[in-house]
Amino acid sequence: MNTDTTTLKGIEQGRAKFAYDKVAEAKEELGKKNASYYKQYAKKIPTMIKTNGLGATMAFVRSKGFGKKSDKAKAYELLESHIAAWLLEDDKNLIEIPEGSFLAAGIVKLKSPQYRALTIEVLAFMNWVKRFADGMIEGEAADED
Repeated sequence: MNTDTTTLKGIEQGRAKFAYDKVAEAKEELGKKNASYYKQYAKKIPTMIKTNGLGATMAFVRSKGFGKKSDKAKAYELLESHIAAWLLEDDKNLIEIPEGSFLAAGIVKLKSPQYRALTIEVLAFMNWVKRFADGMIEGEAADED
């Protein structure tokens, strides 16, 4: 096995472990009933990113979660925080998120190559989140949002 393959495997394993931990955290924090919203949104976000772009999608996620008290809002809030936490944890340092700021604010300041790289990274991370949420969280959310 060459070094590039080993490095890629390590990156993917890091993403997978981080995603697993975050889905387990969401399941615990949200409880059985409300974790289904997290699962539903984890499935929707990659498609939204591909359709609308990363910046617009993260702004939407922020608008649905920030400052609201509903169970749906908490699921969105957790997803946003999990994506941001991964990007801060990731060694590639694709984005800086200033203290007290939110992800979309940093995204809109990126140049096109960084924006594309960040989009690819978020989609790769969300692929793992979606897989684990599908396997670890029972049931489906009652309604679409």
